Amino acid sequence: EKFPLFAIVISARGILHFHGIYLEIREKSVEFSSQAMSDEYFYGVTLTGAAPTQTWDPFHGEDDQDMAVSNKLLVKMLLLGHDAPADEYNVVEVTTQTIDDVIKIPIGVLKVGEIRNICMELEFVAPVIFTLIKGAGPVHIHGHHLIGESSMEGTWAGEGEEEEEDEDGAEEDEDSGSARRKQKFPKTITKPGGVARKKNFSLLFFYFLAFLRYFPMKFSSRKSLSRVIHIPINWAVLVDTSRFWFNYRHVANVLSIYRSVKRLGIPDSQIILMIADDMACNPRNPRPATVFNNANQHINVYGDDVEVDYRGYEVTVENFVRLLTGRNKNGTTRSKKLLTDPGSNVLIYLTGHGGDGFLKFQDSEEITSQELADAIEQMWQKQRYNELFFMIDTCQAASMYEKFYSPNILAVASSLVGEDSLSHHVDPAIGVYIIDRYTYYALEFLEKVTPDSEKSMGEFLQVCPKRVCISTVGIRKDLYPRDPFKVPITNFFGSIRQTEIVRTRLNLTLPEEPQEITDSHPDEPVDYQLHLIEQFPSKLFQ
Repeated sequence: EKFPLFAIVISARGILHFHGIYLEIREKSVEFSSQAMSDEYFYGVTLTGAAPTQTWDPFHGEDDQDMAVSNKLLVKMLLLGHDAPADEYNVVEVTTQTIDDVIKIPIGVLKVGEIRNICMELEFVAPVIFTLIKGAGPVHIHGHHLIGESSMEGTWAGEGEEEEEDEDGAEEDEDSGSARRKQKFPKTITKPGGVARKKNFSLLFFYFLAFLRYFPMKFSSRKSLSRVIHIPINWAVLVDTSRFWFNYRHVANVLSIYRSVKRLGIPDSQIILMIADDMACNPRNPRPATVFNNANQHINVYGDDVEVDYRGYEVTVENFVRLLTGRNKNGTTRSKKLLTDPGSNVLIYLTGHGGDGFLKFQDSEEITSQELADAIEQMWQKQRYNELFFMIDTCQAASMYEKFYSPNILAVASSLVGEDSLSHHVDPAIGVYIIDRYTYYALEFLEKVTPDSEKSMGEFLQVCPKRVCISTVGIRKDLYPRDPFKVPITNFFGSIRQTEIVRTRLNLTLPEEPQEITDSHPDEPVDYQLHLIEQFPSKLFQ
């Protein structure tokens, strides 16, 4: 039986490399050792432009090459250093022994702003050479050095051979085994024959077709390749921390942002919505089951399809921190988990009452700027985001991002330390302020954004100058490696979903569709046009 296990790596030049282990078990003459590797030690090296090559050969010069078999290197991670230059690819190549020959093949491509670390499970026997063939690094290689007896013992019986051999045959096997142990690269696995090669190639070709099916694209240019491979998986965490009727505007703030990110393509399955109070069902609400963000009550932002994940007293500091760090309690439903990965871009939006270095939850507890910074650092250490956009609308909001120290964070706040964040206008029918000033102008900008928009994050950071916000908008860009004016706003506020448009009706509810219901002109092309209701008509306030 054959077990082709391999990974696919795409180099900086758009070349596909297939990695794997080929194992062929012939007859039943292989006995696996009952004793596993007895010792395990940490292994780590650093590749730089000045020292681009590192060799792992723990028993270099030893006569007994059996020691090389019982020493294995398990590579777990490639990590790009914090001081690596931006806009530069770093390609790590390995030189190792295969079943046929010594090969050189890339095992990782790293770049600041795109991917800074790669987790893997690659096992090697000595000697192994790691080379930084492109870029200045530094690239850190982490893994485990495993020491113990050989993981396989026994002889290999060829196809059609008898299991029992005479003494002369056994002696010849011992001699041949000794000869094999003296080779530089011990070959304890029988080389497959022509039939096995064809089967292995068929399996390889099958997985290649599966790869193409999963990534439907044209390899005609490097541009088209990079556009597909680097599509981020966007998530949004939207939090209102205030209770009570007079904080109606905070609920309207978060529901307005929620509707905007949904309109731009982020599905409910990738939005975590936390609302501390149910304004739609508050007895003071003159229009039950509705929440509006403008005085003319143009559109109900509560809508019919709002999915609130944390409601009322579930909105606590503990649940918020557990959500970010992935330390959910046992029994937490999937819809209440932030299931991000190293390739995810995350939008965090907070609104409520705050002060210098804290944000109040439920008017009964608070989260400090240091606690928030530590939670985001846990996200980074646990590879729970690629890039993070932090947006907060509260008094002295900038104090909440001052303690951040994790990479790839872009932050914006509605007010600086010592300033209040003000509301925009009152709805006389409801009797309270219904939206905050900074969120109002942010929504006005987002309403002009479409899923294929070319507007940038740099433009979004300028949406509320002091003459209209009254407070000074705070921006922090020192942790973010890229120019915000070159980052599409849909990298955080939108998402790309695979959608198939069909021109015929689909029966989703009826067990059997009546025969008399047919399409009048099934072959006639139809011009489909989608129209979205304007969420925030700025003309109402001109």
